[in-house]
Amino acid sequence: MNRFTSFLLIVLLIAGLVFTGLHFYNQYSILYESPMKAVPSDAAFIVETHFPSESLKNIFKSQLSRDLKQNQWFSSTTSGFYFLDSLISDNPKANEIWKKQSLIISAHLTQADKYGFLFLINLPRGWDERKLKNFISAATNKSSFSQREYLDVNIYEMPVSDSASFTFASHGSIAMFSFTSVLVEQSLRQIKSGKDIASNKAFRKVKIPDRKTGDINLYVNYQMLRDFASSISNNNNPLFYSFAGAFANWSGLNSSIASSGLLLKGKTSSNDSSQIMNLLRFQHPVILNVSSIAPLRTAMMMQYGLSDAKDFLIRINRQEEYAIEERDKAIASLEKTFRLHAENYFYSWVGNEIALIITEPSGNLIDNNIYACI
Repeated sequence: MNRFTSFLLIVLLIAGLVFTGLHFYNQYSILYESPMKAVPSDAAFIVETHFPSESLKNIFKSQLSRDLKQNQWFSSTTSGFYFLDSLISDNPKANEIWKKQSLIISAHLTQADKYGFLFLINLPRGWDERKLKNFISAATNKSSFSQREYLDVNIYEMPVSDSASFTFASHGSIAMFSFTSVLVEQSLRQIKSGKDIASNKAFRKVKIPDRKTGDINLYVNYQMLRDFASSISNNNNPLFYSFAGAFANWSGLNSSIASSGLLLKGKTSSNDSSQIMNLLRFQHPVILNVSSIAPLRTAMMMQYGLSDAKDFLIRINRQEEYAIEERDKAIASLEKTFRLHAENYFYSWVGNEIALIITEPSGNLIDNNIYACI
């Protein structure tokens, strides 16, 4: 009898250990993956926030936020953030992720003149698709969603207007949300492909190491930013955006709050020999002074320091992407008419700076607000 009792106790103990092991396996077996793996490769720019609640509060409580409080877009974004923060704070599990994990926001061109944003974050440990669905249902007071399957993953949608729906899905530890359903599909394709954006050589060069702080990092994809900027601009100026898109491949910029603005500091990479950043690699640092003459209402200023301007201009003129139509004919005509080589005379007085200045336009067109400073 004692042997039977001992045997029964051992069986119950083993069963209890197995049950406990299965419970914790189900709760914690999903390893956290970087949400960056789910960013589609056509992102125009990516915002990465560590400890989203803390880092975004730093932005919205800064002097920059107070200066922009009259801006309608910034004001609505601020109110939306505080609403989301209060909503998530009611759920301990979601609040843990909101305060301790990383949030990724990527911008994408979805049609010729439309763009959308994709939001990516890790699920709370132990959550699955059902718990995510229940959380969103409770948060939005919606008891049902339309459901469809894509690449063996369930995608849920909830109409928010006649032309937009809130779409969400999850894969492994990563949850994805967007008001543009096609972006959730692209994100799932990206994960399934197994080749994430970090495999891009130019992106790896500018990737900012993870820090356990409330940092916000900005990654700019110049090739895609060109088309993205064209889609949101009323001014159809393909030449200007083509030059901007040819600047480099990627920039990775870490942000910090300054006294009256946002300071961005980081690296820029270029893998194409024809890109401006690559043409500048032959130059040495110089002192820049253009800011001393820039108008007070300057909205954007891009400065280039050239230790050898003649060498830079010769190199850039060799690239077909920057060739100006009829340039060679115009130079030949000047030489024939005046018996002088215009390039040699021009290069002789070019100094060590070239800058592009754009002042605040008074209307929809920016053509009369663009200045080249030499």
